[in-house]
Amino acid sequence: MHLNRGLKQKISILYADTGGGHRSSGEAISQGIEIAYPGQFEVSFVNNFRSWPFPFSIAEDIYPPLVNHARPVYKATFRATNHKNVTATLRRMFEPLSEKLAAEMLAQYPADLYLSVHPLYNQVLPAAICETNARAKYVSVVTDLVTGHVQWYHQDVHRCIVPTSAAFEQAVHFGIPRDHVRIGGQPVWPDFAKRMTAGAQTRAALGLDPNIPVALLMGGGDGMGRLEGLARNIAWSGLPLQLIVVCGRNVAVMQALEFVRPRIPAMRVLGFVRNVPELMGASDVLITKAGPGTICEGFVAGLPIILYDAIPGQEEGNIALVEEQGAGVYCKSTRSVLRQLEHWLGNKEAFHTAKISSSQLARPDAAVDIARLSIEMLA
Repeated sequence: MHLNRGLKQKISILYADTGGGHRSSGEAISQGIEIAYPGQFEVSFVNNFRSWPFPFSIAEDIYPPLVNHARPVYKATFRATNHKNVTATLRRMFEPLSEKLAAEMLAQYPADLYLSVHPLYNQVLPAAICETNARAKYVSVVTDLVTGHVQWYHQDVHRCIVPTSAAFEQAVHFGIPRDHVRIGGQPVWPDFAKRMTAGAQTRAALGLDPNIPVALLMGGGDGMGRLEGLARNIAWSGLPLQLIVVCGRNVAVMQALEFVRPRIPAMRVLGFVRNVPELMGASDVLITKAGPGTICEGFVAGLPIILYDAIPGQEEGNIALVEEQGAGVYCKSTRSVLRQLEHWLGNKEAFHTAKISSSQLARPDAAVDIARLSIEMLA
């Protein structure tokens, strides 16, 4: 498909930094657009949450402490609002504000295609585009694998692209016409698999022994969950294992682990990184909270996965996906994480089976597929 209409058509990718996955998904799709349609579109990234009314204006600031330290509040809020009728009521309540906000966004960020990787934009723009007869198209790219929030699914979107068949059925259940929904996978960087081949060099650069297995411990872009305690226990466990800990933006955890690192030669502590493909290529097992992006990157890397935490609601379904497909296990306690690591280190057959199961779930070209499914709307 080649589009040539004189001036480049504009695509606005809508994201927010409530966690690191939304921005990463948008960046992956942007790469996919350039691969599928080189030089044909002008792509920009839009994050204007700061200009939204309270409490949306502080959403990026309160999200990490909320999911780290106020889980019951987050869980209750998620469940209370995850209903079509509740969401419809909230939309009506905020309609005067949302209409004004939508008009401002359409004027400030004119585009031919709005591609959202965050559910809250779906509460504002799709209806406004329909009501103003704007020529723009609106695509919602759902980045929750199984148990996404109803706010992802607005009946006025021109297309809803979901990562799994479970999400497809959820979209239809929440009111999107079946012929408006497509399965495109979870967007990961298109060059992810290629960059993984630098794993051996990455091990060497980190000063790790090439003959001893490596576990990669992650907690998302904000270093969520019980990352620090888990890192300490794995490092001091005595298992024949080397450990890479990615703390993300969680400076406190990074500083605490750096303090003890001189006494743990086999541990490497990193902050927010842009070389996840290389780190996964250097690793033998992935230990992570149940974030959809990291899980699907683990699939591409063919890594057996240990899930140690999940954000209530949106990530809980990811646990079942990983376990039912044999790609990994969920471990509720630090002790069970250590037991699972010991099991895989001592049972090569079980480890190999999980590795194969993980790789069979990989969709390395998902970002390119999503790009094509989105650009189709402009034809």
